[in-house]
Amino acid sequence: MIAYINSAAFQIDQAETLDPLSYRVILLARDEALRMGPPRGVLGRAWQWFVGNVEVARPLANARLDMLRQFATLVWLGDEQAASLEQTILNKGHYSAGQLGIARVLSQA
Repeated sequence: MIAYINSAAFQIDQAETLDPLSYRVILLARDEALRMGPPRGVLGRAWQWFVGNVEVARPLANARLDMLRQFATLVWLGDEQAASLEQTILNKGHYSAGQLGIARVLSQA
């Protein structure tokens, strides 16, 4: 009986974590947000004015991971669209609320 309780608790803990690939996607999103976000400083704004915004995020092959990347980017940039995308991800069942909470914390760190 104790083994069953411990294994059930372990399954609950595992359900609220992200797999290693999802962690990498969040790190990728943070890097993209740094490149695609508003330029920092006078020289950054002048450079963007001169060459334009040439960086375009390419979609990932996996739709589930691409939605996570978009969510993490929106969270890092402080965009209000992150809440609607979070609801879409929850409705599609791609990630649980706990997993998206972890993604939100990692994206803001």
